[in-house]
Amino acid sequence: DKTLNPPKVHLTKIVNNNGLNPIWNEREGSKFVVKDPSTAILLISVWDHDKASGSDDFIAATSLPVSCMREGYRSVPLFDFFHLRCGAHSSSSLLFKVEK
Repeated sequence: DKTLNPPKVHLTKIVNNNGLNPIWNEREGSKFVVKDPSTAILLISVWDHDKASGSDDFIAATSLPVSCMREGYRSVPLFDFFHLRCGAHSSSSLLFKVEK
């Protein structure tokens, strides 16, 4: 079956006043089935929620080929809107756990 499924989206809960070193600490995470790991990409994006306006502002993102992911804790670099790691993003990363 070569039909494309709609992308799976997982939104974390908003953590207020989470500062410069945010921690989400979600225990359940997201589970999904990948039909073809050789072509699947995991996109992770980080957004800042502005309580006053209700808008969400893009902070950084990364994308990972699913075929390259291994079980365990992983730290991945985050990139800004221009796909750069400089200034405020020079050492930003995201730590998460992969389970199969």
